[in-house]
Amino acid sequence: MLVRGRLLILICLLGLTAGRTAGEPAFAERSHVSQSDEALVYLYRLHYPGLRNSYPDVYVNGEQRGSLKDEGHLVYRLRQGKATIEVKGNGVQWPRIAASVTPILQPERTYFFKYTAEQGFVGTELETRVRLEEMPREQAIKDLQTTRLSN
Repeated sequence: MLVRGRLLILICLLGLTAGRTAGEPAFAERSHVSQSDEALVYLYRLHYPGLRNSYPDVYVNGEQRGSLKDEGHLVYRLRQGKATIEVKGNGVQWPRIAASVTPILQPERTYFFKYTAEQGFVGTELETRVRLEEMPREQAIKDLQTTRLSN
């Protein structure tokens, strides 16, 4: 009976360890774009405890292209020129507020945009503020190490 108990504990520990190492790596930078007229765009969100289990939708040029989960990132290959990137809630998974940027993308260049959400009280009302801003590469790479690809 003692051996069976130890075996069960060992199996549980192995399962927990495997769960931590399984899956996609936290972040792996893509080395280049696939076509010479494309830019590579990273969009990421760091951990915010108040909104951990909710997530906003991402739109590129008006088309929904995914959801940005807590500690998550998305990667897009976009054609050069003006692009509108908008992160907004649908009122169910995220408050109905939006943040957007409209960069003019250069070919064969990589861009990093950080999405930030904060909640706080203004008087007695809970208010959520969001921001989407381009980040310097060095800071973005450091931030992205704590994220996983949002699906």
